[in-house]
Amino acid sequence: MDYLGFLVNKTAHPLNLAVGLKNGVKLVPDVSWWTEFAVNEECASPPGDTDSSPRGPNECNTLVPYVNKQKPVLHVEYDEAVPHITNATELALFCDLKTTAGFSTVLKRKALDDNTEYCP
Repeated sequence: MDYLGFLVNKTAHPLNLAVGLKNGVKLVPDVSWWTEFAVNEECASPPGDTDSSPRGPNECNTLVPYVNKQKPVLHVEYDEAVPHITNATELALFCDLKTTAGFSTVLKRKALDDNTEYCP
């Protein structure tokens, strides 16, 4: 925590840079007040998904302090169905999850190609 404090107070903020937390949900209670945003990958899965994240919805819930402080949570879910989503109902399976309410969610394929869906 001392090092993060140094980075935030002596390096990033004096240079008008934002500091974020990426995939470090265990640190949220200690750093959410220091950091301006969080990035998370695969903390949620749509209902019935057999290839669901091993971390699960409890990981999404740990990021709620950012939402409560009106700080952005940038959330990415990887799913091979992304290029085949053709209507709002299919998109809602990914985007209307209670565990990711308040997040900015992007859906990508694991291949990280140009197939991308953005949740409204």
